[in-house]
Amino acid sequence: MGIKIKLFADKSIQSLQQLWNAFDPIGVYEYSEWPDDEYLTYVYETADLFEKGVTFEQLYAYVCDVVRNRIGLSSVSVSDTEIVDFVRHLQAWYDVYK
Repeated sequence: MGIKIKLFADKSIQSLQQLWNAFDPIGVYEYSEWPDDEYLTYVYETADLFEKGVTFEQLYAYVCDVVRNRIGLSSVSVSDTEIVDFVRHLQAWYDVYK
């Protein structure tokens, strides 16, 4: 059974989404009520990466690409250390749900 099927079956996708929402690189949840789906695209992409056996380095590169290129934030807005910490949280999440 792939992780996506398992995620949907046991609703752990919601906890992955909570991780992205807590990371909140844009800062939308800091000041206002915002729909919970702001980072949903990245949630599903992250799940797909885990399904493919992503390494720490690949996951780090993916999150950097999201933050730096797709969202367009500099290292002043979101530091490399914050990204590393977030990737560690993602890996810990996966260790629980795999």
